[in-house]
Amino acid sequence: MEPKETPVDKVAVGAGIAPAKDPPCGIEKLAAALAKAQAKFKNPEKNRPVKVQHKAGGSHSYSYATLDVVLDCVRAPLSENGLAFVQLVTTRDGVPVLRTMLIHESGQQIEAVYLLPAGLGVQEFGAAITYARRYTACPMLGICGETDTDGEMANAEEERKQAEKEK
Repeated sequence: MEPKETPVDKVAVGAGIAPAKDPPCGIEKLAAALAKAQAKFKNPEKNRPVKVQHKAGGSHSYSYATLDVVLDCVRAPLSENGLAFVQLVTTRDGVPVLRTMLIHESGQQIEAVYLLPAGLGVQEFGAAITYARRYTACPMLGICGETDTDGEMANAEEERKQAEKEK
Protein backbone atom coordinates (compact mmCIF):
# COMPACT_ATOMS: atom_id res chain seq x y z
CA MET A 1 0.00 0.00 0.00
CA GLU A 2 1.43 3.36 -1.04
CA PRO A 3 1.60 6.02 1.71
CA LYS A 4 -0.69 9.00 1.25
CA GLU A 5 0.92 12.33 0.47
CA THR A 6 0.30 15.37 2.63
CA PRO A 7 0.82 19.04 1.82
CA VAL A 8 3.83 19.06 4.20
CA ASP A 9 6.60 19.26 1.61
CA LYS A 10 5.24 16.03 0.11
CA VAL A 11 6.28 14.00 3.15
CA ALA A 12 4.58 10.61 3.07
CA VAL A 13 2.32 9.85 6.02
CA GLY A 14 3.91 7.13 8.09
CA ALA A 15 7.33 7.68 6.57
CA GLY A 16 8.71 9.30 9.72
CA ILE A 17 11.89 11.15 8.81
CA ALA A 18 11.93 12.74 5.38
CA PRO A 19 13.89 15.50 3.70
CA ALA A 20 12.33 18.89 4.25
CA LYS A 21 13.58 20.15 0.90
CA ASP A 22 15.35 18.89 -2.19
CA PRO A 23 18.76 17.38 -1.43
CA PRO A 24 21.04 20.20 -0.25
CA CYS A 25 23.70 21.68 -2.48
CA GLY A 26 26.76 23.49 -1.26
CA ILE A 27 27.18 21.76 2.07
CA GLU A 28 30.88 20.98 1.74
CA LYS A 29 31.85 23.01 4.84
CA LEU A 30 29.09 21.43 6.90
CA ALA A 31 29.99 17.95 5.66
CA ALA A 32 33.68 18.40 6.51
CA ALA A 33 32.85 19.73 9.98
CA LEU A 34 30.36 16.90 10.60
CA ALA A 35 32.95 14.31 9.55
CA LYS A 36 35.39 15.75 12.11
CA ALA A 37 32.72 15.80 14.81
CA GLN A 38 31.64 12.24 14.02
CA ALA A 39 35.21 11.04 14.49
CA LYS A 40 34.85 12.15 18.12
CA PHE A 41 31.32 10.82 18.71
CA LYS A 42 30.90 7.71 20.81
CA ASN A 43 27.65 5.81 20.47
CA PRO A 44 25.58 6.66 23.53
CA GLU A 45 25.12 4.22 26.39
CA LYS A 46 21.84 2.39 26.02
CA ASN A 47 20.57 3.27 29.47
CA ARG A 48 16.84 2.42 29.21
CA PRO A 49 15.86 -1.28 29.08
CA VAL A 50 12.49 -2.22 27.57
CA LYS A 51 10.62 -5.53 27.48
CA VAL A 52 8.03 -5.93 24.72
CA GLN A 53 5.23 -8.49 25.14
CA HIS A 54 4.09 -10.01 21.85
CA LYS A 55 0.38 -10.40 21.14
CA ALA A 56 0.92 -14.04 20.17
CA GLY A 57 2.85 -14.68 23.38
CA GLY A 58 6.51 -14.43 24.14
CA SER A 59 8.53 -11.27 24.40
CA HIS A 60 11.80 -9.64 23.52
CA SER A 61 13.96 -7.06 25.23
CA TYR A 62 16.12 -4.23 24.01
CA SER A 63 17.73 -1.08 25.34
CA TYR A 64 17.90 2.45 24.02
CA ALA A 65 19.68 5.67 24.86
CA THR A 66 17.46 8.39 26.29
CA LEU A 67 17.49 11.78 24.57
CA ASP A 68 19.65 13.43 27.23
CA VAL A 69 22.32 10.72 26.86
CA VAL A 70 22.24 11.05 23.06
CA LEU A 71 22.68 14.83 23.18
CA ASP A 72 25.42 14.65 25.83
CA CYS A 73 27.46 12.46 23.44
CA VAL A 74 27.41 14.98 20.60
CA ARG A 75 27.25 18.52 22.01
CA ALA A 76 30.98 19.12 22.57
CA PRO A 77 32.22 17.63 19.25
CA LEU A 78 29.54 19.55 17.33
CA SER A 79 30.42 22.83 19.04
CA GLU A 80 34.17 22.29 18.57
CA ASN A 81 33.55 22.01 14.84
CA GLY A 82 31.27 25.02 14.39
CA LEU A 83 28.04 23.03 14.25
CA ALA A 84 24.74 23.75 15.94
CA PHE A 85 22.02 21.13 16.33
CA VAL A 86 18.51 22.60 16.55
CA GLN A 87 15.13 20.91 16.96
CA LEU A 88 11.90 22.91 16.81
CA VAL A 89 8.26 21.91 17.04
CA THR A 90 6.20 23.86 14.55
CA THR A 91 3.41 23.32 12.04
CA ARG A 92 3.31 23.14 8.29
CA ASP A 93 -0.06 23.51 6.65
CA GLY A 94 -1.68 22.85 10.03
CA VAL A 95 0.24 19.60 10.60
CA PRO A 96 2.50 19.43 13.67
CA VAL A 97 6.11 18.65 12.73
CA LEU A 98 9.50 18.46 14.34
CA ARG A 99 12.15 20.32 12.33
CA THR A 100 15.66 19.04 13.00
CA MET A 101 18.48 21.17 11.63
CA LEU A 102 22.23 20.84 11.61
CA ILE A 103 23.71 24.28 10.96
CA HIS A 104 27.34 25.11 10.23
CA GLU A 105 28.86 28.44 11.25
CA SER A 106 29.13 29.28 7.52
CA GLY A 107 25.33 29.17 7.28
CA GLN A 108 25.21 25.87 5.43
CA GLN A 109 22.58 23.53 6.84
CA ILE A 110 20.70 20.30 6.41
CA GLU A 111 17.22 19.67 7.72
CA ALA A 112 14.80 16.81 8.31
CA VAL A 113 11.09 16.97 9.07
CA TYR A 114 9.29 14.42 11.23
CA LEU A 115 5.49 14.35 11.17
CA LEU A 116 4.08 14.42 14.71
CA PRO A 117 0.77 12.79 15.61
CA ALA A 118 -2.16 15.15 15.99
CA GLY A 119 -5.00 14.85 18.48
CA LEU A 120 -3.02 13.69 21.49
CA GLY A 121 -3.23 14.92 25.07
CA VAL A 122 -0.44 17.17 26.30
CA GLN A 123 1.58 14.41 28.00
CA GLU A 124 1.21 12.02 25.06
CA PHE A 125 2.23 14.79 22.66
CA GLY A 126 5.28 15.56 24.80
CA ALA A 127 6.29 11.89 24.73
CA ALA A 128 5.84 11.84 20.93
CA ILE A 129 8.12 14.89 20.64
CA THR A 130 10.84 13.27 22.75
CA TYR A 131 10.60 10.09 20.66
CA ALA A 132 10.80 12.10 17.43
CA ARG A 133 13.76 14.13 18.68
CA ARG A 134 15.71 10.96 19.50
CA TYR A 135 14.72 9.27 16.23
CA THR A 136 15.83 12.24 14.12
CA ALA A 137 18.99 13.07 16.10
CA CYS A 138 20.62 9.65 15.81
CA PRO A 139 20.38 9.16 12.03
CA MET A 140 21.19 12.79 11.24
CA LEU A 141 24.35 12.61 13.35
CA GLY A 142 25.27 9.05 12.42
CA ILE A 143 25.08 7.47 15.86
CA CYS A 144 23.27 4.38 17.12
CA GLY A 145 20.91 4.98 20.02
CA GLU A 146 19.25 1.59 20.42
CA THR A 147 19.80 -2.13 20.24
CA ASP A 148 19.14 -3.64 16.81
CA THR A 149 16.04 -5.83 17.21
CA ASP A 150 15.02 -6.28 13.56
CA GLY A 151 15.38 -10.07 13.68
CA GLU A 152 13.39 -10.36 16.90
CA MET A 153 10.60 -8.19 15.48
CA ALA A 154 10.43 -10.34 12.33
CA ASN A 155 10.25 -13.50 14.46
CA ALA A 156 7.45 -11.98 16.55
CA GLU A 157 5.47 -11.20 13.39
CA GLU A 158 5.93 -14.77 12.15
CA GLU A 159 4.78 -16.11 15.54
CA ARG A 160 1.70 -13.88 15.37
CA LYS A 161 0.82 -15.08 11.85
CA GLN A 162 1.32 -18.71 12.85
CA ALA A 163 -0.90 -18.27 15.94
CA GLU A 164 -3.65 -16.77 13.75
CA LYS A 165 -3.49 -19.73 11.34
CA GLU A 166 -3.81 -22.19 14.23
CA LYS A 167 -7.02 -20.58 15.52
